[in-house]
Amino acid sequence: MLQESRVAKTRKIRDLASGADFGQWLISNVGREDPVGDLAHDVVHDPDFPRDARHYPEALEYLQSQGYCLGAQNALAEAWNEYLARYPERAVKAAWCERCARAIVELPKGVLVWTESGGFEVLHTCCVQGVPRCSIDLHQLFDGPDLGGLNAFANECGAPSELVARLEARLRLWGFGARRRRQTKVYFIQEPKDGAIKIGYTSGPVERRRAALQTGHPEPLRVLATMDGDRSTEADLHARFGQYRRKGEWFAPHRELIQFIAALVPKVPRP
Repeated sequence: MLQESRVAKTRKIRDLASGADFGQWLISNVGREDPVGDLAHDVVHDPDFPRDARHYPEALEYLQSQGYCLGAQNALAEAWNEYLARYPERAVKAAWCERCARAIVELPKGVLVWTESGGFEVLHTCCVQGVPRCSIDLHQLFDGPDLGGLNAFANECGAPSELVARLEARLRLWGFGARRRRQTKVYFIQEPKDGAIKIGYTSGPVERRRAALQTGHPEPLRVLATMDGDRSTEADLHARFGQYRRKGEWFAPHRELIQFIAALVPKVPRP
């Protein structure tokens, strides 16, 4: 029970640090000097933007309905890809039928069709007209973490590479092909002398990282806590506690930081 509570609390803290959904992540990019930053600025001042959108087409449909320019729509695609690359575990897979414009949530009910006259079409099975020369069920196409099935199907159909690239880009925006990243940890390691706390991340054992840091410190270092996260989580935490930074990745043991770390540590029940 305590372990479940700790996991839930850690997940909540991680989500607050990195943005629990696409909308929160997007507005955290205000200030970037690129199209994503410009879009984030517009979204901050647009209370009707669907910040809780779980699918790219939902957000795109809103931009189109509100007359956002093509540059903003392209920025949305760039932002969505960046978001999924950073947080692949948040990808919600769904395809969209190009005839009825409805989501194909259950992949066995969808099919990818190829015709030389129309190119690729993603359709509900009920929207398929006639007997296409080349087709494949979506659940067969995406059976795996990547899009290898797409390339095999495209080669079988003799589809031009540029059309395959366009389809692949669209599928990735729909959440397909997002790879799970190797588990990494964000750690909080403290110096005993002045209590400075290092916020870092590692893809290996945290104890090994502590030992590596120990070589430059005469006094023993101790691991205060760890949480699931990567370089982006580390950067978010550095920004959050930036006012307490002493040097590099070392921060003063301010009460706010100590309370954050304490929430990651399981509580031991009193006898």
